[in-house]
Amino acid sequence: MKALAGLLGLIWSAGSLLGAYLLARNAFTAGTPAKEGFYSQVLLFSGGLVLALFALALAWRCVRLLGGAPQPGEEALPDPTSH
Repeated sequence: MKALAGLLGLIWSAGSLLGAYLLARNAFTAGTPAKEGFYSQVLLFSGGLVLALFALALAWRCVRLLGGAPQPGEEALPDPTSH
């Protein structure tokens, strides 16, 4: 179940990174400052940046989940062979 959640999270993260790229790229097209002004350009870029940061945080968490590292609040299981 952890593997499925990790894979779905990575897919979601990839989609979010694509959206962040599109937001940041559209902030610097020629039409944005001319039509909507500098304020809209800053909002598009900062929205893309924030979305990218959240997507990278999600991807990092999913990679850790797939790697089998113990999650925060989850204790590592003791080794049953050591007595």
